[in-house]
Amino acid sequence: MYVVDNGFVASKAFSLSDNLGRLLENQVFIELISRGYDVEKTMFYYRSRNDKEVDFFLREGTRILRLVQVCYDMSSPKTEKREVDSIVECAGELKCDNLVIVTYNDKRTIEKDGYRVNVVPITEF
Repeated sequence: MYVVDNGFVASKAFSLSDNLGRLLENQVFIELISRGYDVEKTMFYYRSRNDKEVDFFLREGTRILRLVQVCYDMSSPKTEKREVDSIVECAGELKCDNLVIVTYNDKRTIEKDGYRVNVVPITEF
């Protein structure tokens, strides 16, 4: 579930630091809505056959445009592996090669299994 303003989430949260990932994901959702994506027609959540997940899969008709994963902090190798493995597995199932992981402040490109994953800070998303 997403809300239209992160202020609502912050005002009801007991610990803001525990919710930074959720706030960032909500901010990405708000941005996608402002770009014209529709939750019933062009923007979806996806879970692979092996229970890997991607936060947003964006499409136009039957064409998949982009997969978007959100991760506040990917400085831990374990976290990076989990996020990259998830988006790459989903990309394989959905036949999509436009992959992005939105973070708080990380910027780089990761290559895995023939896929290029662009990691971008929220300010550039």
